Amino acid sequence: MVAAIGLAVGGGGLYLAAGAANAIVLVILAGIKPLEDKYKDKRYSCVLYIKATHGKMTLDILQKTMGERVSRIKQFVVQQNDETPEFDDVSLAISRIPHKDVLEIMAKLRHVPV
Repeated sequence: MVAAIGLAVGGGGLYLAAGAANAIVLVILAGIKPLEDKYKDKRYSCVLYIKATHGKMTLDILQKTMGERVSRIKQFVVQQNDETPEFDDVSLAISRIPHKDVLEIMAKLRHVPV
């Protein structure tokens, strides 16, 4: 697009057409940015790693903590910690969830007595 505007101004003296094209491009870019942010926000995926007391982190606790967002869980893995057997290493993969919801879930999980 930059090359086309440059050719319109330099090669043909079409200043009005180049200015109009530039304005159209700026309007399109300004309009697409909010849509892009919303799209990215809905497509956010993450993996949370949690260290919990052995046997305390269950799917039931996650359901109570996450509410309707529990359907976004793609993988839930609990493994006993090799170094300290009284703890479990929990891996929680969540997909298609807004970043602000992930932060909220993390805050809620910090207050769960595990």
